[in-house]
Amino acid sequence: MKINKIKIKNFRKLRNCHINLSDRETLFVGANNSGKTSAMHALMFFLGNEPSKFKFTDFPINNWEAINSIGESWIKENIDADIFNSVKAWQEYCPCLQICLSNIKAQELPKIKHLIPDLSWELEHSLHICLFYEPKDINKLRIDFIKYISQIRALDYQGTELPLPNSLKEFLEKNINLYFSIKAYLVDSNDSSILSPLPSYPFKEVFKLSIIPAQRKFADSTEIDSRSSNLSEELSNFYNRHLNPKILPTQEDLNTLLNIKHLQDSLSSQLNDSFSEYINELKKLGYPSENYDPNIILESFIDNSEILKQNTKIKFGDKSSPLPEELNGLGYRNLIYIFFKLLSFKAEWQKVGKSIGDDGETPAPIHLVLIEEPEAHLHSQVQQVFVKKAYEILTKDLQDDNPFTTQMVISTHSSYIIHEVGFENLHYFKRCKVKENFHTEAIDLSNVFEKDNEKNKKFVSRYLRTIHCDLFFANAIILVEGSAERMLLPYFIRHHFQQLESSYISLLEVNGAHAHRFKPLIEALGVPCLVLTDLDSTYQQRKVIPLLNQGQESNCDNLTKWLNLANRTLDIVLDIPDTEKVVKNTFISYQKKIKIQWHNQEEIVIPYTFEDSIVFSNLQIFKDTEIMKGTTGMLKKMHEATLESNLNKCCQKVFKALDGEKAKMALDILYEFEPQGNELFSPPNYIQDGLKWLSGQLGL
Repeated sequence: MKINKIKIKNFRKLRNCHINLSDRETLFVGANNSGKTSAMHALMFFLGNEPSKFKFTDFPINNWEAINSIGESWIKENIDADIFNSVKAWQEYCPCLQICLSNIKAQELPKIKHLIPDLSWELEHSLHICLFYEPKDINKLRIDFIKYISQIRALDYQGTELPLPNSLKEFLEKNINLYFSIKAYLVDSNDSSILSPLPSYPFKEVFKLSIIPAQRKFADSTEIDSRSSNLSEELSNFYNRHLNPKILPTQEDLNTLLNIKHLQDSLSSQLNDSFSEYINELKKLGYPSENYDPNIILESFIDNSEILKQNTKIKFGDKSSPLPEELNGLGYRNLIYIFFKLLSFKAEWQKVGKSIGDDGETPAPIHLVLIEEPEAHLHSQVQQVFVKKAYEILTKDLQDDNPFTTQMVISTHSSYIIHEVGFENLHYFKRCKVKENFHTEAIDLSNVFEKDNEKNKKFVSRYLRTIHCDLFFANAIILVEGSAERMLLPYFIRHHFQQLESSYISLLEVNGAHAHRFKPLIEALGVPCLVLTDLDSTYQQRKVIPLLNQGQESNCDNLTKWLNLANRTLDIVLDIPDTEKVVKNTFISYQKKIKIQWHNQEEIVIPYTFEDSIVFSNLQIFKDTEIMKGTTGMLKKMHEATLESNLNKCCQKVFKALDGEKAKMALDILYEFEPQGNELFSPPNYIQDGLKWLSGQLGL
């Protein structure tokens, strides 16, 4: 059995969020404030059966006005008020989690017998269970609210705003857990609108829920705390649950307990000897008397369950020079903490060793493990090792044919963790806005690419795994043609588009022939994307200097694959307005005509790549003998080309110099010029247009 699908509705910004859980690891990824943590909290609150964790602010903001309207209709006793005396009407506005169980085996039937809807249900069918955080007793809520609000509004108050709850929303903010609880329903297999109430929490024997929250409260070495650290406490808890010799003692445990008793007896004897003199002095004061009072006896007591918690310190290093726990790195302490948590989770779930208990129950078929942001304090290599090994720890010693399922859900901001997990296991939380309605959708990235284009999917997946990719955490994306753009674009942004520096932008280098392969993914992510590509003019399949009215074409694949441009004749391509270069959330920007001053005459040049665009957009810098003095390599060649008296010869020299050597120019610029210096290169016009569009999309 496994958890196949989860649907979250009306929980914070998750209005209607569908999540497909993989058989092993599922990763929640997305930009800041996209809803990853909300999804984790919904799973924790509902599946952990913790109604007390809910607050009114867990209801979507878009539902607050409707809930207030319910309260006002109750007060005014409108006809509409009767509608909201039913739970079904309230459920439209209440937080909800629906879970789908599938792949159920015959031996698991005793665990889910209370969830079988009818006699027609068969093993190959799924089971759907819905959990609502809803009113316990609507009539009581209505009566109490009307009584309270009537008293409040009867007060003589002069002011613009009453400093007391004055609406159903404000009333529930103070009392939500008095009137609401988690209620479970079985969903009809033929009609999802038909819900049959279940008498109690339905998953006690179905799955074991284990949680590692984001806040693990590790102090650094400058924070001195007299209490045991979190790591010491976790090791103590692990010892008491799984290693304590008093629980199901073995022969070895018995020997340990005997040693502890011998130590207690020895300490007791020493204590009584040490205090005998003072007890005798006490007798001189009349206590204890010889005939009427009991003697004072000191007895040592060593509780092995408290040894780690109170009397043992964790240190690191060798025995000759150990260091205290707080001086060990936060990352390793976090790693050790999570490691023992996972070991403990598995032992409790499988009821092995000291966790076996005496209830005689078999383990739940499913172990669901939720881990929030495991990357905290871990450097990149450790993050990658962790996500590779965590699942192995949870499933170690379980046979391949065992009937149990372990499913791990991780929320993360780490591109290194993503690197180690298959593309098909990622769920991207996409922020959406419809008018003033903000909400989040969960995009299953395994379904982004069409099934008949599996090769494209594999290419993108492989490519993203070969680079450090922050694509899934960005507010905007820039795809560039080559390494030159990747190196120089940050400097253009720093000097000419400083407003973009404060935005979270992912800059990804992709070859122009492959950029369009990212189109399904870019459109699924939904964030603004700027594609900076090259015109790449050709004539009879040969690279040529761009010229109008010569029958030349653009060899840019993005024009056909992304813009769906049927005619790639250069004259047409150069006349396309910017508004027609936008497809959904993506702007395709390429070289344009540039006006230059050439020997006191205005001329038009057409660049064909990023590098010659740099030259003609900064012609005066490249012509300046003083600025270019001492330059070598590509910069020297560009300088010499601009000194030609004939513009055509200049263009030919630039074209020839860049043939196969384009990346060198960016490196030469970085080598020769201080980015913070006075010789600020202007970005080419097509890059300026693209960055202006991107700024507008981000509201900058």
